[in-house]
Amino acid sequence: MKNPIKRNPTGRILPKVEHPYERNRRRLEEYWELVRQTAEYRYRICWAGARQIMAGKGYDPMLTIQATCDHGDDVNARFVLFDGTAVECDFREDPKSRQAVSINQWHIFKLEPGTEDEFTSGAEILQDPELRDAFDRAVAAYFDFHLRRGDKPLPVIHGG
Repeated sequence: MKNPIKRNPTGRILPKVEHPYERNRRRLEEYWELVRQTAEYRYRICWAGARQIMAGKGYDPMLTIQATCDHGDDVNARFVLFDGTAVECDFREDPKSRQAVSINQWHIFKLEPGTEDEFTSGAEILQDPELRDAFDRAVAAYFDFHLRRGDKPLPVIHGG
């Protein structure tokens, strides 16, 4: 196969050549999405169970970046761990408390060499103390400004 299309772990097609303006715009969008996702994970009440599970596996939630999250039967999330590893996991939630109670799937995925996406940006942030400190402040500020006032436990699902 000649010149296969490269995709990052979220399925986004990776450009072969990217104009510097487009690269900066993309990285800015990725950064703020990482801030938004991570603020939810680190601070929202509904993520307390997942934080406990991750901490029990040895992954400090304050040193973890959430890159994506999809809700279905399980909560599927992709994280960048402190060592730069990218993982995908499915959290099983308790129907009464709506908190994560276990991990059904745990998959470490490889990043393509030379790839630049939200996962490599997350790894870069976690490995640089100055970037990490600035990111942590942005995450806390995002939570305070956008999420804190409406942060409540998820409603119980009846008859589910």
